[in-house]
Amino acid sequence: MTDSALIILYDFASRGGKPAPWNPNTWKARYSLNYKGLAFKTIWLEYPDVEPTLKAAGVPPTGTRDGRPLYTLPAIVDPSTGAAVAESLLIAKYLDRTYQDKPSILPQSTQALQVAFLDKLPTHPHPILQFTLQKITQNILSPESEIYCRMVWAAMPNVLPPGVHLDDAFPMESRAKEWEKLEKHLAEIERWIGNETFITGATASFADFALAGLLQCFKKAWGEGSEEWERVICFQGGRWKKFLEDLQQYE
Repeated sequence: MTDSALIILYDFASRGGKPAPWNPNTWKARYSLNYKGLAFKTIWLEYPDVEPTLKAAGVPPTGTRDGRPLYTLPAIVDPSTGAAVAESLLIAKYLDRTYQDKPSILPQSTQALQVAFLDKLPTHPHPILQFTLQKITQNILSPESEIYCRMVWAAMPNVLPPGVHLDDAFPMESRAKEWEKLEKHLAEIERWIGNETFITGATASFADFALAGLLQCFKKAWGEGSEEWERVICFQGGRWKKFLEDLQQYE
């Protein structure tokens, strides 16, 4: 397959050296493409370049912000069909619909279960994900993306309280409480999975990619040898380390 025929995945760049995926949402699309066994190439974008690049590629906005169209990642462009799709769940549905000869990401038999899990998941580790914003700016983003993100986050009250600087937003006493919540929520997810390998049974699906994307973001932001990441992979007797290992073939 020639390079021009490959599906394009737009993902967020990281500072220095070889680009490496880190964003929890783009991880979902990456897992989905690899699970389907579809050949693709990644175009790495800095945050300020997302909107002009997606506009030029014909990718539609996923919503609005302050009355303006909002362009977000992940996004894909499929040269074989001419489709341009943004948002990880819509990408998964497109891939299943278009490549029906490949393993299904959202099988009809488990869609209701997956949707229920996805509805539940964002309320669980989200505060801890907020804590990682500081690490993301320190360890991942380039200077131009960091400036951009700090500006955007400061205008989002669901991310930062008005007038509060990112570096002062999450005091240690709040973090201790949220760590307790995170352990409790991951324990609930473990009970949901039970003795199965994945959320819907022995076969991986989009719900697994959503959970794995969050875990991958934690690992990248904190650092694989960090105290925080070691803490997460020790929860529930090392269940989440094993969970990522079981999905490693789709990274």
